[in-house]
Amino acid sequence: MLFRSVGIQMLDDGSAVATWVEFADKRSQFRMRRVEPSGAKSPAITIANGEGGVSGYPRVARSGNELVFAWTEGSGEEAQHVKAAVARLP
Repeated sequence: MLFRSVGIQMLDDGSAVATWVEFADKRSQFRMRRVEPSGAKSPAITIANGEGGVSGYPRVARSGNELVFAWTEGSGEEAQHVKAAVARLP
């Protein structure tokens, strides 16, 4: 398994959301987890399983009580498509 660090988004409670692209079995996944100020980590959550491969540098941004994730899918000669997802914070 290979990891590529992607981004960190700080939250109001002092925790952070860490995102990365993980490569395994010739597939790439855009993943995230919450990291508490104590260092405790939540289980990793998969945001996207790129059929054509998650490519580029996915991003996460906070808007109010939502996290917005954006990434591209596609590789090689295949056209790249921009994808997005939104998650509400509790």
